[in-house]
Parts: sequence; C-alpha cells; structure tokens
Amino acid sequence: MTLFDTVAGRRLGAAWTVTTGTFDPYAMDDPMPALAFTADGSLLRVIGHDGTFQDLPADPARAVPAACERAGRRLTQEEWREHVGADLDYQEVCPA
Repeated sequence: MTLFDTVAGRRLGAAWTVTTGTFDPYAMDDPMPALAFTADGSLLRVIGHDGTFQDLPADPARAVPAACERAGRRLTQEEWREHVGADLDYQEVCPA
C-alpha cells in the first residue's frame, strides 16, 4: 500500500506490505486484504481474507507511539527506513 498527499502530488513515505494472517496471492479463492479508512479518517482498517482485522492509526502523532509500543524499544535505522522511508532522516522517536 502506498499513501499519497494528493494536494502536494507526492508519495508519503515508503510503500507498506499490509496483510493479516496468511495470504497466497496466486490462489484464486484467497482474496487480498480489504483496506478502508474509518469515517473520521483517523484509522486505516485492514481486514484479512480470514476475517481478522487490524486498525492502524493514520495520524503520524498516533502512529509513532503505536509503532514504539509494538516494538517495545527504539526503532533501528533499518526499521525506520523500512517503515517510515528513506526520504525522512532517522529520528529516535521512541523512549529508551
């Protein structure tokens, strides 16, 4: 998945691979995950082919603490490039 700033006409960060559970892109009866923003635009809901779902914060001010909480530590520079992108310099955004 890739997010774009449609006003500025530029990509926002790196592309993400978004999935829940297992997924076989070559299986005709194994549909891709569904993606939708909540009505208020604060969350991106990812619904897997198996019915499981995950809510991801769309606001960077909420996404950063959520990423730090999941990691349970500071992000490495490699993780930063993978999840944030190379267009933003590495920052230590998670508490030690």
